[in-house]
Amino acid sequence: MVASLLSWQPVLAQALPPTIELTKTFINDPVDAGDTVTLEFRITNQGAQGVNSLTFTDDLDATLSGLRAVGLPANNVCGAGSQISGTSLLTFTGGLLPVAGDSCVFSVTLQVPESAPVGTFTNTTSQITGLDNDVEPVFGNAATDDLEVTVPDVADPTPDVVKNFLSRRARLITVEDPLLTPHLNGSGPQGGGPVNVTALERAGGRQVAFSTSLSQMARAGAEDAKQHPGVMALGYSKSLGRPVEEEHPFNIWIRGAFTSFEDDVGNANQDGDFGYLYIGGEYKVRPNLLVGMIAQFDWIDGDNNRTNVGAEGEGWMVGPYIVGKLGQNIYFQARAAWGESDNDVTPLGTYTDSFDSERWLVSGKVEGRFQRGPWRVSPIAGIIFFEDESDRYVDTLGVTIASQTASIGEFSFGPQIAHGRQVRDDLYMEVFGEVTGIWEFDNDNRVINGIAFGVDDARAKLTGGVILKNGNGMKFQASAFADGLGADDYDAYGGTVRLRVPLN
Repeated sequence: MVASLLSWQPVLAQALPPTIELTKTFINDPVDAGDTVTLEFRITNQGAQGVNSLTFTDDLDATLSGLRAVGLPANNVCGAGSQISGTSLLTFTGGLLPVAGDSCVFSVTLQVPESAPVGTFTNTTSQITGLDNDVEPVFGNAATDDLEVTVPDVADPTPDVVKNFLSRRARLITVEDPLLTPHLNGSGPQGGGPVNVTALERAGGRQVAFSTSLSQMARAGAEDAKQHPGVMALGYSKSLGRPVEEEHPFNIWIRGAFTSFEDDVGNANQDGDFGYLYIGGEYKVRPNLLVGMIAQFDWIDGDNNRTNVGAEGEGWMVGPYIVGKLGQNIYFQARAAWGESDNDVTPLGTYTDSFDSERWLVSGKVEGRFQRGPWRVSPIAGIIFFEDESDRYVDTLGVTIASQTASIGEFSFGPQIAHGRQVRDDLYMEVFGEVTGIWEFDNDNRVINGIAFGVDDARAKLTGGVILKNGNGMKFQASAFADGLGADDYDAYGGTVRLRVPLN
């Protein structure tokens, strides 16, 4: 007989240790260096029982040197009695999740150092630990997330620097558009002797200018020939079959100037130099009409005294012109020109790039000259349009700088009224006043520190002064002006002192 002994013991089910999950997230990165970022923590009880005494640490300085928490400590962030504290090392203690499946969420504000480099930085906490209902230790995971740091989103100043440079040069070029109507009566660019030199002092800068022409030299030679018969007068003497009193139909003229300027619009603190040279050749088709060609060269150099931001350039334009007489004492002129420029720009004060531009100009004037006894009335109306467009280029930093365009369109009109008298035999004095209406139908505002500066579309300008002339062709002029009359947000006042000396 076989006997068997059977026994049975119940197997008691044992609860698995609770699982604690820790996650973390930088919820608003990428973040600029110097800004703040929010770091969010989430703790979840994934076990079957409650847990308490939860704790972990987070070494911020090991993630990114200088990364700091602000606004701590914070209490009761994950159950009563819990706390997170610290600056460069975060410490979380006393966490409580008494019910299975519970979770808590809390966050910390971090200050990213201004010196932080651009990049991605991995932040990892210690392993989270705690107790199972105050009895058995429990363990969770270490949490990880990446912090992305970028450079501050600062607008590239280069386009504004280029645009302002083109706009400044455009205004200087249009202001110096030559008056050509005096050429029709043979007086040359400015009249006076064979070579005229003018020194000018005015608000915002100084200028030294000169002018000469074959016709001016011929007249001087003719005067000398009258006193010394047989002397050549640049091919205009009787020996070439043309009387010295007779005007030659062909003429070459030159006009140039060098100007220093100061510009503090918008506290720009800019100063620099501007120069130009006109060389013209013309032919008088008939007594009341001449045609010609102008070659124009200009150069400019300007920078900011505080930041070394600036630009410089050299350019040229060439084109035809015409001067005619519409009626008794009424003259007109018109010209067009096209050209290019080579420029260098230092937009941040640390490196220099080069770019080219293409520009064109059209202008016209109508001028009257009426004399009645000691009174002179000289009405004049003019229109000019100038545009300068830069080429697109890639700068030293690899950034593509878009093409910039500066343009000025202006219509002006108004009379000059003067009263003259002979003070003594060798001195003539003229007192004058002038009112000018100005309509800028195209005007690109300059942008300085994000603010646009410009002038109103329509305004008036008043000018008054005195002119003294002696028998040797020397001329002194002093004047004052008030600009911006009728404009809402533009006004300018200043004066000019001008001395012209003929070089015989």
